[in-house]
Amino acid sequence: RSFCHGDTFSMADIATGTLLRYLAVRWPQNDWRLRYPNLSVYSDLLEERPSFANTRPVPQQIRDRVA
Repeated sequence: RSFCHGDTFSMADIATGTLLRYLAVRWPQNDWRLRYPNLSVYSDLLEERPSFANTRPVPQQIRDRVA
């Protein structure tokens, strides 16, 4: 399937794509791509969309003390 629900890109695709990218950034030791190859292909297709490519998260390192 090309989309999470129905035949068009929807909020379900945004939510799922965001979660998959979050897992890759925040939990890199969990190789979900290997365990779920269909989700991996789906995530790669979403990442080709300009809206996803332009908002790709990156790991952050907090260096300054907060308090």
